[in-house]
Amino acid sequence: MTGSFWGRLAGFAGLPAISLITPLLVLPVLGRAAGAHGWASLLVGSPSARSRGSS
Repeated sequence: MTGSFWGRLAGFAGLPAISLITPLLVLPVLGRAAGAHGWASLLVGSPSARSRGSS
């Protein structure tokens, strides 16, 4: 019973903790890769110039 309790506790506490930390790790990497123009096009909701093929 004790092992089951700790497994369930890890699941209920661990998965939300992972989902809380993931954006803090992923967003800086995406921001560095996309640059300022990529963030601006993401906020506006239009494809960036790079994805359309123009420079």
